[in-house]
Amino acid sequence: MLNRSQSLRNEREFLRMFKDCPQIIRCFGFNVTFEDDLYLYNLLLEFAPAGSLVDRIDE
Repeated sequence: MLNRSQSLRNEREFLRMFKDCPQIIRCFGFNVTFEDDLYLYNLLLEFAPAGSLVDRIDE
C-alpha cells in the first residue's frame, strides 16, 4: 500500500518547498499507520477553517 502513497509523498515535498508562503497550507510532518491489514501514509496538515481550494472555487 505504501507504494500507492507516492502522490502524498510528492505533495509533502511540494509543501516543503513552499513552507514559508503564507498562502500555502503548512505540513507539520507525516506518519505511517497500520489499519485493516494495510499500512497508510498520512500527511499532518494545518487546519483550513474555510475549507479546501475546491470549496472556495465552487463558491
